[in-house]
Amino acid sequence: HDYKVTFDDSDPSNIVWNLIDVTTGQTVLENQTNQAGDDDYLVVDGILVRVSGPNFNIKSIVEIQNAAGPVDPPDNVGWSWNSTSDFYVSTDVSGSDFTRMNWRGLIGIDDWEIRFIETGSEYHNWNTDAKWPNRCPFEVWNIGPGTPDHDSDDKRIQIFTIDDDESGDWSPGDRTYPYEREYGPEPLPDPAEYSFPAEFHIGRILFNAGVPATNTIVRFITNKPNASTDVFTFSTKKAVIAEDEVDLDDIRVVPNPYIVRNAWEVSRDYSVIAFTHLPDECTIRIYTLAGDHLQTLEHESATFDGNENWNLLTKNNQKIAAGIYIYHVESPYGEVIGKFAVVR
Repeated sequence: HDYKVTFDDSDPSNIVWNLIDVTTGQTVLENQTNQAGDDDYLVVDGILVRVSGPNFNIKSIVEIQNAAGPVDPPDNVGWSWNSTSDFYVSTDVSGSDFTRMNWRGLIGIDDWEIRFIETGSEYHNWNTDAKWPNRCPFEVWNIGPGTPDHDSDDKRIQIFTIDDDESGDWSPGDRTYPYEREYGPEPLPDPAEYSFPAEFHIGRILFNAGVPATNTIVRFITNKPNASTDVFTFSTKKAVIAEDEVDLDDIRVVPNPYIVRNAWEVSRDYSVIAFTHLPDECTIRIYTLAGDHLQTLEHESATFDGNENWNLLTKNNQKIAAGIYIYHVESPYGEVIGKFAVVR
């Protein structure tokens, strides 16, 4: 059958997935939450489907412009020094817990850039909403969901800061909070206008130990969790038996001879023999030595080494007499004839 995995991200804090049998149209798994890629999944239709994906958060913080020398991939500056050892980025001055950048749960899948330029930006005081009298040395841009080479969805946004060192303006180590209110035109409103927390997608950002040089660009790249726009498809193949694994000469009747009565029978009224080592599908026809047709058995199994029982009753529901009998096995792999005896 053909299958597809779909996602429901209507609640971004709880993205669920479904497994759909496209061939039948049936949803065989619904509202599954595990995306860890471990073994804790339900088995359906004989298959176990592992679904994995990241959580909403920052994946990496990289210096993409102004690095010392060619850098591929770009320098990681998330709690490690940039290529010229001028600065690093974190969420506080004492740790590297980047979950703080999504502490409101609104980070989504957009990426951001902080661009250090000579003209800088107007910005506001987090504690008072008032506009600072000077300018910070950077711009903040929302550059869209994984589209760094296309500026059509880029949007410059506004900035709050906290003057942690009480220097009177932004300096390294001060907490910075971008928010998704479009920047401009200047002068910006004083006090700031915003919607909290709806416009605050990325959380606290700190540039520590130094001011990045003019023309430095630091990019914040988010995880891209599975979403409703993602669909994964796959197909399963029907199980087949390799012909070279089937040897019809292995077919046996047990017990042979059949002696009434055998120890494995539950009562004197219950008689049974077994045809063993059968292929996955075949037809067994049973005859007397004179050629009279007594019974036909249809056999199907998932293996090439199956068994088929016969209760020693004819097609007319009569017990067979003692004697020698012929069986004929017909299968997609060929046919074979054999004999068995019944002793009463």
